[in-house]
Formats: sequence, structure tokens, C-alpha cells
Amino acid sequence: MVEGPGCKVKGELMKKRIKGKTIVNTVAEKKGVAKDISTRFVQLHGLQVSDIRTLGKELFIFMAQSPFCIRIHFLMDGSVRYGDSKDKNAQTSEPCLTIFFNDTKLFVFKSSIDVRLADESSQHCDELADLDINASSFNFKRAQKEIEKQQSELICDVIMDQMVLPGVGNIIKNEGLFKSGINPISQVKDLSSSLIGCLIHRLRDFSAVFYTCRKTNKPLKPHMCIYEKTKCPQCDSQVTVCKPGNLKRLTFFCSKCQVNSSLNLPKKNSLLGFLQLSDVSTVQKTWECPRCTYLNDSASPTCIMCLCQKPYNSDREHNFSSEELQPQTLVKRDEELKIEKSRECPHCTFLNDSTSATCIICSGQMPDIRKRKLSNEDSQPQILAKKEKKEIKIQEKAVDVARKRVENGDRKIPLCPGHGKNCSVRSVKRPGENLGRLFYTCSLGGNKQCKYFQWADLHHPLCKHEKRSILRRVLKQNENNGREFYCCPLPKKDQCDLFQWA
Repeated sequence: MVEGPGCKVKGELMKKRIKGKTIVNTVAEKKGVAKDISTRFVQLHGLQVSDIRTLGKELFIFMAQSPFCIRIHFLMDGSVRYGDSKDKNAQTSEPCLTIFFNDTKLFVFKSSIDVRLADESSQHCDELADLDINASSFNFKRAQKEIEKQQSELICDVIMDQMVLPGVGNIIKNEGLFKSGINPISQVKDLSSSLIGCLIHRLRDFSAVFYTCRKTNKPLKPHMCIYEKTKCPQCDSQVTVCKPGNLKRLTFFCSKCQVNSSLNLPKKNSLLGFLQLSDVSTVQKTWECPRCTYLNDSASPTCIMCLCQKPYNSDREHNFSSEELQPQTLVKRDEELKIEKSRECPHCTFLNDSTSATCIICSGQMPDIRKRKLSNEDSQPQILAKKEKKEIKIQEKAVDVARKRVENGDRKIPLCPGHGKNCSVRSVKRPGENLGRLFYTCSLGGNKQCKYFQWADLHHPLCKHEKRSILRRVLKQNENNGREFYCCPLPKKDQCDLFQWA
């Protein structure tokens, strides 16, 4: 799912790859491109890319001396590729836009493409720049005023309005509402100003973590507390699943923890910056970056988001002199200790500052900060050969285990033969007779993924059409909320009357 942080990362990379290059040719597919727009791309041939700008989930490509610009919306699963590289789903996906440059190509997949007036688009970006949830110049006061203007609307719809908070998507919405203790089906008029302010901070904090995960290619799932969960991490009660409001987006919330009170904020699995408003001791352990407003750990001398130096304040628990905060001093200290600039947490994979003794996300103990050198024994060819044989045996054993589980009808998640790790369960999204069916695939991403594939719904009952049934979930807010059931996989108008609890 592409939200504001993911779009921002794509824009930053695109600026490095194509800014200053001249467009030689363009190929726009009809699907994904607005009507009567394809002919406008011809007017862009021979023009130089002058700037790349992002606003929320929108990306704009501006050309020098041109009244037009290209606007890209990545929808739910949009992606970008450069050069001759292909999309990870190339066999089922064709680029909706291809831009040819002298020395490279730009492919855009599964996105909405449009050609718009450059002046209007630039003005649109300028007007909403300080409301972008990932902007360094984010205006908290203006954001709160925009939210409070819509008193009769549900808060879950308001914060996803891209004219109010550009960049807030469904994941950010769910996590922000949970961490601020707000029920998503509440109207804005039922929330106090302090609670709305708390919500804005929680949305921005999670967006910053979202951005860091996308930037460093780390998984976001370990940082999510409520999205796609069945049990509340705070009180262990059942999570309510529904599609409220006008947008009808999938929403997860705990009816016991999210009661619109700042006195009942979640404590467990809390991200950095998700603080209780009344807990003064907790506030003293963090400092706010003067540039991007991110709440950093008190032991961090620089902001982990924008690398801005920690401001000097004698009232804080940790005080640093101006000399200690100079870049030369920090670099010298790092060289003396022989430590890395950032270290990955072995528990949640978050990249922490090298001086942190514990992870700022999960509070887990960090490993030894000193660099570990490869031993002479590991570099010996005999040792490496033994390791390769051991890996081959693991793969062979994984294949045997996976085959036996399939033959015996075992519903446990199988191991992929390439790595011997638990597979991921995914569903078919391509339109066709298998739409909605579940299957197992390698859990690793990118080029590391092996080609393992196995249907995960062989134990599902057959419907009256002799087709494998699919899983659905009850979204009505009653005693069966969240329960899964089997139903016919055909469209609603052609479905049979199969219904069976899973």
C-alpha cells in the first residue's frame, strides 16, 4: 500500500535519477491514463526535467519551459522502475507509462497518470505544503484548524482527506487513532482540542517511522500495533473490524482502549513519541527536533530523521556543550570507538543511533557497538565449503517437510525450499477465476525470493459451482464481528448460497 511516506521516498529517488535529463519519447498505455491525455505526452518530447515534487500521495514531474507537468498517483500498489529492470509482477503487469531518456528509461506500474497545467499543480503543492504529514515544515496549528472545521464528519474520514492531511493513508490512520486513544467512528465535535492535537502528533510520529522503514527497505509490520490485528496489544480484547464513514476503508480499533480519553492511552508496544500527556517523566526522556519536530531519544545527539543537532538546554536530563555537538567531535569520537553510524536492532530491525544502548522502538537490548572482524577461520575455504553443504542440506530438508505437509493435508504454514523459512500467505489479486484464492509463497522480498508456490486453500470446501471457496470476514459490528467464513468465489450476482464458518 503506497501512502505519503512511500511516495516521498519514490520522489527523492526519482529526483536523483532523472532530474536534468531530456525526454526523448513516451509510451502511455490506455489503462491507467486519463482519456485524451496520451496525445499531450508528445508535447513533452525534447524537454528537460526541471523538478520533481511530491505532495501526500501525489508525485509531479515538471519540465523546463513547458506549461504542462506529469502527475502520478500510485493508487494501492503502484511502483517505479528504472533502466531495463522489470516490475516484480512483470508477467501480470504492464507499465502504464514509459518515459525514454538518452541513457535510461522510467517505467511506472499500476498507477494513475495525468498531464496537468504546471502552474496550477505548483500552486496546489505550495498551498498544501505545510499540511503534508511528512513535510519538514509541517504546521501543527493549521492542521488542527483544518480538522476542527469539519465538526459533523467522522474523524476517520477527516484525517484521510488529502486536502486536510495529505499523505495520511489507511495504515497511518489506524495506528494514529489507536495511539491517541480515539474511536474512529467519533465525530470531530466529540473530541477535545487537546485530543485532536495528540492525534496529529501521533500521525506524524508514525509517518516518520513509516518513512524510515521505506527509506531503509525495512519491514513496517513490527511497528504496527492495531492494523490487521485480531487482539488488542494493550488489553488483549477482540479488535473490531469495520468500514465506517463515507470512504468505507478497512478500520481496526479496540472499543475498550479507544474511548476518546487522554488518560487511557496505550502503553504497550508504543512507538517513539507516543507519549502519555500527563506523564512528565516520559516527556523528559525525549527532545523535539527544532527542524522536523520529531521526538528523539534523550541520548541521541542528532535527530534520527533529519540529522539536525540536538539543541542545548540546561534544563534537560542530558546536557551537551556546543563543542561536543560539533560534527568534527562526533566523527572523532566514532573513529576512536570504531563504531558504526547506525546499528540495526536484532529484535525489530529498526536502525538506531550508534550511541543508543537500547532500541528506541522496542526497548530491546542492542548488541555490542564495537565492530566485529571476520575471524581467520571463517575465511578458510574448508570452512566455507562446510557451510555451503550445510545450507544445501537445510534446503533439501525444507523441500521434504513442505512436500509431506502438502501430501498429508497439514494446514500449518510450509517452509519455502529455497531458504527453509515459513512462507507468506497471500491472495490472488489479478482478475480471473482465481481471484481471492490464498497461496503460499517465499516470505523474502526482491531478488532474494525463491520461486516456491503452493495453494493454501486446498482444505476450503467447494461451492455448488465446483469451485474452491474463498474466505471473507464479518464487518458488521455485532457478536460475530471479525469472524471468517467461506463463500462462493464468483461475483455477488452469480454467487451460490454457500456459507460456512471457517
